[in-house]
Amino acid sequence: MKRVYSSPALPEAQRVLDLLAQEGVACVIRGQYLGMAAGQVPPTECWPAVWVMDDADALRARELVAQLEAPAPQGDATWTCPQCGEELEMQFDTCWNCGAERAELRGGLP
Repeated sequence: MKRVYSSPALPEAQRVLDLLAQEGVACVIRGQYLGMAAGQVPPTECWPAVWVMDDADALRARELVAQLEAPAPQGDATWTCPQCGEELEMQFDTCWNCGAERAELRGGLP
């Protein structure tokens, strides 16, 4: 077993575990109950960690984690709703005004 990710927040570790499981990488979370040991051992050693079951999957798992953590390309700071013309910020995937999805999320179809 090899550790491929750790985080002070259990939900983040769970998110990584779910991603890896979807990609067929067998893994587990260990250390989720070590928070009470903080102060007795280094704090980062008390963080929940994702471990792959097969050492051969470690490199692939780390690459998937890096893709997950990479910032999304932003391009323009805004997008225009193809349905109603409302201008929206890039963090929104759907128009608040009419509910239409951003065009590139629908495969670029108008």
